Amino acid sequence: MRADWPLNDNLPLYSGRYADIAAALGERLHRELSRDPLDGPAVHLLVPSRSAASGVARAILAHRADGFAGIYFNSPESLARRVLNLAGEYPPKLEETQRQILMKQAVQSAGHPLLTAHGMDSMIGRSHRDVRDSGASLEQLKARLADSSGRLEDRHAALLAAGRLYEEYLRALALPQPADLLERAIRLLDDGSRLPPQIVFGFYDMTGLQERLLEALRRRGLLNSIWLPIPLDGNSVPPSYAYAAGFAARVRAGGVEALATSREDATPARRSIRMQFTPREEMREICRTVRRRLDEGTRIDEIGIVSRSVDPASSRLARQYAREFGFDIQIHEERPLRSHRIGRSILRLLEITERNFPRNMVIGLLRDGLSIAPTLTAREIDRIDHATRKHQIAGGTGAELARAATGVETREQKTIPELASYTAAAGEIERITFGIPPTGTGDAWGKLLRGFALLFRPRTEQDLQAIEAIEMLSSQLESLERAELNLVSKDIVAAMQDLIVDSPPTAPAVWFGDVMTMRGRAFRHLFVFGMQEDKLPQRRVPDPLLSDRERGSAGLPLIGDGREEEELLFQLMLDAAGDEVVLSFARSDGFGKVLRPSPFLARAVEGWTVEAEEAGPRDGTLHDGGAKPAMSGPPRQDATLSPIERQIALLTTSPEQFSPSASFVRKLRLASSVGLRSSYDGYIELSERSAAEVRRRLEIVSPTWFEDFGECPQKFLFRRLLRADELEDPEHEPQINHRDKGGLDHRILERFYRETGGRLFTVDAAACSELPGDLKNELHRIVDEEFDRFDQEFPPFNRRIRDFERVSTRSNLERFILGDLEEMAASGFRPAYFEFSFGTDRHRPADHPSPVTIDLEPAGISIRGTIDRIDRKGELYYRVVDYKSGTASGHTTLGKKIDAGHKLQLALYALAASSMFDAERSRVSGTIRPIGSDRPKASHTFELGERETLLANLSLFSSSILAGHFPALPDDEGACRYCTMKLACRSRHDPEERRRMRRYKTAIELLDEGVDD
Repeated sequence: MRADWPLNDNLPLYSGRYADIAAALGERLHRELSRDPLDGPAVHLLVPSRSAASGVARAILAHRADGFAGIYFNSPESLARRVLNLAGEYPPKLEETQRQILMKQAVQSAGHPLLTAHGMDSMIGRSHRDVRDSGASLEQLKARLADSSGRLEDRHAALLAAGRLYEEYLRALALPQPADLLERAIRLLDDGSRLPPQIVFGFYDMTGLQERLLEALRRRGLLNSIWLPIPLDGNSVPPSYAYAAGFAARVRAGGVEALATSREDATPARRSIRMQFTPREEMREICRTVRRRLDEGTRIDEIGIVSRSVDPASSRLARQYAREFGFDIQIHEERPLRSHRIGRSILRLLEITERNFPRNMVIGLLRDGLSIAPTLTAREIDRIDHATRKHQIAGGTGAELARAATGVETREQKTIPELASYTAAAGEIERITFGIPPTGTGDAWGKLLRGFALLFRPRTEQDLQAIEAIEMLSSQLESLERAELNLVSKDIVAAMQDLIVDSPPTAPAVWFGDVMTMRGRAFRHLFVFGMQEDKLPQRRVPDPLLSDRERGSAGLPLIGDGREEEELLFQLMLDAAGDEVVLSFARSDGFGKVLRPSPFLARAVEGWTVEAEEAGPRDGTLHDGGAKPAMSGPPRQDATLSPIERQIALLTTSPEQFSPSASFVRKLRLASSVGLRSSYDGYIELSERSAAEVRRRLEIVSPTWFEDFGECPQKFLFRRLLRADELEDPEHEPQINHRDKGGLDHRILERFYRETGGRLFTVDAAACSELPGDLKNELHRIVDEEFDRFDQEFPPFNRRIRDFERVSTRSNLERFILGDLEEMAASGFRPAYFEFSFGTDRHRPADHPSPVTIDLEPAGISIRGTIDRIDRKGELYYRVVDYKSGTASGHTTLGKKIDAGHKLQLALYALAASSMFDAERSRVSGTIRPIGSDRPKASHTFELGERETLLANLSLFSSSILAGHFPALPDDEGACRYCTMKLACRSRHDPEERRRMRRYKTAIELLDEGVDD
């Protein structure tokens, strides 16, 4: 049996940078460790983190490439557990998930009014942990905070009430806190418990209990040596290490002799500070420089990329640009379980019943591989997704979906199989989730999660890790059974939100991480990114329950502004660099927000000799002394070129210096063609085959086609020719879709006018404030019948909102009909036709079977459609009426808009009516009837005979379509706001094109004059 590492009677204190003390300790261990792993003394190290242990291991491996054995690394908590194990005690481990659940239950059950606020469990947990880690108990805290009469402030009483209940839960479950383990270990050490001697390495601060454990080891003579990552100079601590001065002084006050490690000058030979415009450019330039260092022969494990904190966006950028430059980065794939397909699906199963089985959750479960019968292929799921979007199926139970499918059968036969498959899948999910209890014990929830995990077949190694994480959570929940907790689904969802699926890297790669995980590591070339004011120093969040003044009086650690600790962390990053350190920051977040450089840069740059490196055209390098860096590059370009053209010339004349990506150069080339009638502007050279297809589609069209073209030709290209449109998300629309609501209003008005007949026009609308009782009852009956029919076809996702829409439709249509009757009495028009269809039999036989032909240049067109209503006065005058569900504010001055090429739908309907009824155009008019307005407005009416330019405008539009002219026409105040193509439209994202195109108010001006160069 091996002996333990021998004690050193002098108990020396070694100090220096992490890299220095790791190298010195590694060399010492190499000299004194036996070559035989099974012979010689065992070495026990007390370290603050895995990275510190990794630093020591790497230092030993530098001498022993074949490996080593006999060294044990412990954290203070694991060392305390080892002390308990040696005494025959084996306490269970308190997992973070258990701690969160118990703390949340304690906060909810404590009964204090302050504890009902959102997020109180995390605030109580933070304060309670600080109290216990300092070595104080809740009773001691109460004694220190109470006034002379023993009274406490409400926030202190809330903290103590929740903390006591939390500790009662822990005692009932026999789960010790980390502070309990440390206290018990200290007592056992004082009672003479045996423990191998320890080497304390890498600490610059400790909690109160951790320091007491260190003192207990010292009293027992169980310390071999202490290694501080602080370069002590006699009795002083450098200013940048001031945060560690208190801990260093307390360690040295224990009678430890201070010895300095022998080390050479620690200043890196190469130091620079770089500025980029955005974080994306910053990361790309770092990866470009890393590629250079690798090409120069640097080993991949000698390069590190670090920041004060790393977010997922930075990790994605680093991985993207590392792959672009041909190397890997060492990022632990700490993927949240909620973003993994199995974890995401289990969360959906827990919430889907409460949310009434939304369509997107059902489709998501099918796509994520939920095992149900029959098994659906990806293609079948896509068809189901499309069919449910098309028919506005927002969700619902199996019975509601069956009624909806029955309603669809009357309108469309080809989507019946898809809706039947969706109904069956939703019914199976309803059966699976039927047993989810509103409240349950930890054991019940654990069994439920295990059952859900069995519904998914693992495909990858990460799937197995996700299932393992769910299994661990189930075990932890089952272990809470003795606490008799009543957990709800939200508690389980919250517990799953924090689970991580960890996939460590396997291939050699450039190290990437934050400063907390870097401590103890050293690199030849270190790149520090994100040196912004908002990242370094990080802002400290004060404790709302215990102020710093109260913490000081209670003997708890202070929060303060954290400035000294941030300076220490910054210095630790600089200490980790050997030959080179590069500090970089971005001037903007890429979305318009200006970022300020970290104030620590001002101190870092003092005395630095910064080397200017090759960089992109917008990069900058800060130099010490405030002097401007020398600029080099291609000569100045021709001043007559535009800024974009000069940028292209700069990049193309000196690509070896700037090395822009191919996609970046392509974007600049495309941007330079703005306003030159190029295909990038929407002017397309149609091939013979494409031109023939466009002519074929223009043979019979809907009036809305020309209305779309008049609003924006490029919108017409996307929607009508390319057939691109936005996807519907019916589950995200609590109200009835505006198109379906319009159709519903139309059917109600059609039935009401038909069924009431001549009775309606006996009402003196001008003298009535509301419809007569019999007509009102008739309207309400029709509204209820149509809404019942609509509810069957489109099950309401939110019943309360659907009922509110039913009531509001009654009142809106009452006001509309009364105003409509008053207008008809004044004008002499009477309704003659309702939902008059021509050239189409989509829903029923057409009233006029053939399309209406309109003679245009260069080729005539035929139109088809359905007119909401046609009024007639006598036998000669006709009026085309179009209902609008809102107030139709965009249709004011309708005649002028038609002349400008806008709002052409009703004008084309009027042309069709003139042709179908053989009426002169001077005797045909059109009007908009806004259902959301009390009275019709004269500005919503036009006379067809006065639209002298209508046919010329239609000819211009037709010829432009056949010629392939589809330029964008930005209109921020009008159509662009509601355009379904706005996210794909270049004029929305290209300021140069928007500036050029904004001079044109209408498509007629744009197509007549063209675009100036």
